[in-house]
Amino acid sequence: MRILIVKLSSLGDVVQALPVISDIRRHVAFDLHIDWVVEEDYASLLALHPGINRVIPVGLRRWRKQGLLNLWRDSKVRAERFALRQALALTPYDAIIDLQGLMKSAWIAQMAQGPRHGWASKAAREGLASLSYQHRYQALAYDAMPAVHRYRELVADVLGYRSKLGDVALDYGLKTNDLDDLSAWNHRYVEGEGCQSILLLHGTAREEKLWPEPNWIALAQKLIGYGYAIELSWGNAKEQARAMRLAEAIDAPIHRLKVDQQVLPLDQWPQRLSRLKAVVGVDSGLLFLALACAVPALGIYLATDPGHVGLIGASAHRNLGGKSATVSVEEVLEGLEAMGVMAAAA
Repeated sequence: MRILIVKLSSLGDVVQALPVISDIRRHVAFDLHIDWVVEEDYASLLALHPGINRVIPVGLRRWRKQGLLNLWRDSKVRAERFALRQALALTPYDAIIDLQGLMKSAWIAQMAQGPRHGWASKAAREGLASLSYQHRYQALAYDAMPAVHRYRELVADVLGYRSKLGDVALDYGLKTNDLDDLSAWNHRYVEGEGCQSILLLHGTAREEKLWPEPNWIALAQKLIGYGYAIELSWGNAKEQARAMRLAEAIDAPIHRLKVDQQVLPLDQWPQRLSRLKAVVGVDSGLLFLALACAVPALGIYLATDPGHVGLIGASAHRNLGGKSATVSVEEVLEGLEAMGVMAAAA
């Protein structure tokens, strides 16, 4: 049985969709071949999942940045589109499942051969996308249920194991290499004896999701007082400036404070995350990835609804805040304590 999953972006959404692979492998009693179409930036991460046979990258975001007319005018883009169509048409699929529910993902799904499945118009993020599916499924509105459950239920409806979905624990299924092979990072970390690190993910694409800098500083100082080392990272110039401001204000010894650019390839981030004691972050893709790697994760939500995009998993996690909410440093510390992190420090 050949199945094609279409879930293009973003990083957090892709990570939240990963449990569908473990579900399929557990419940479908056929020889399976599962392919996944995803934005090229995330292809290396999906390659870590042993349940995915082939990852098909697409440069849709890059194409759109060049202008929609270039989809037809630019010879390089035309060649890439042709290669994508060839890759998707290589063999027929028994089921093509669009987990994005957008016009762009429906367009990608139409390139493949086989019956297309997706949400009905009222459940899809863009109702017109449903017109391209031969099989449509009812569900609550896009933001009315946790995204993880939404993805799992759609795939279960398509493949006929919905009644068994609650029988097994949610499993993200990521495969990481032995930490002893982390030569690219081991030599860059300087830690004091007995220090365990907590990564603070202060960066996010939307300004309204940001937690105030004084809160990050106060939290870091408290955690250092509990015996932890603090790690900060950044992925662009604005985040770099913020990380440097935070590091200067925290003013901790070098073995208690680490600041690094997010230059590590995405498929190596699970290895980096797995050596941490915990991750605290605002709503961002790396926060979801931490939870998927079974690292204790605490999410600070200020502009999004954790009931829809909150952390969900079998390992320790906590969601604080919500739309237009405020979250205090004390609440974060209490959340870490409830997760068993602070108890371990003591």
